[in-house]
Amino acid sequence: MRKYLIINADDFGMCHSANMAVLDLFQSGCIHSATLMACCPWAKEAAALCHQHPEIHVGLHVTHTAEWENYRWGPMSSQAASLRDEEGYFFHRTEDVLHQANSEDLMREMQAQVQWLRKQEIPFTHLDNHMLTLQNHLIETLKYCQKEGFSFRLARAKAQTNPQAAAAVAYADTHGIAIIDYLNPNSDRFPNDRYTYASIRDSYLAMLAHLPEGVSEFFTHPAVESEELKAIAPDWRVRVGDYQFLKDPVFRQSLRENQITLVGWEDAALLNSASALRK
Repeated sequence: MRKYLIINADDFGMCHSANMAVLDLFQSGCIHSATLMACCPWAKEAAALCHQHPEIHVGLHVTHTAEWENYRWGPMSSQAASLRDEEGYFFHRTEDVLHQANSEDLMREMQAQVQWLRKQEIPFTHLDNHMLTLQNHLIETLKYCQKEGFSFRLARAKAQTNPQAAAAVAYADTHGIAIIDYLNPNSDRFPNDRYTYASIRDSYLAMLAHLPEGVSEFFTHPAVESEELKAIAPDWRVRVGDYQFLKDPVFRQSLRENQITLVGWEDAALLNSASALRK
């Protein structure tokens, strides 16, 4: 059994700094996958970059939250009242979505974001979920993915500890929906200080050295360092660190040393099952 790794750049379209990092990482061959936040202010630029650079492969980063203090966005669906806070934006926190949002609005908003991406005439490979707002609606989400032919970010390993995830994994495998085996495996064993590049680099290198056989995904949030990013995101150092690591030659060296094959979600979709990649 071999080791396959998807490096996904989450939050494509969130801001210009994220878009520039994603473009550079695709052009330099450091990543094969990104997921676009359709409801964010810089989504149109991200879509334009996809048209200009066909090497960019994207999925949809289904979003129901707007977590930053002064940089906000809201639903694309006109019928999503339970997803709006008192200011009309998405809620800041996942906990608020889980308590306030009804399943109809969650699904309706997901479909609105899918339709927006389709209107941009960009082919896309899969869905994943920003800040786990769909964690209580996995079967509903997978039924939609089955209907539309999407893969979905769901880790088989999660089934060992979570009954909801176990039911969802069984549904995905039964209905031929491509999922992954592991998501950020060993990140709890090798955490970083979220502040210094050396700590971020060493954490990723340890995770790569201990990558299990099968299909894993690392979700990252790369962004170039800028005043824009610093004004938006208190965790800007982590985002810059993700970008720096994927550009660092030690990343490629670690892939070679640990016999890891870098793949994208388009590979899983073509095979119709992430588990098929393990053969």
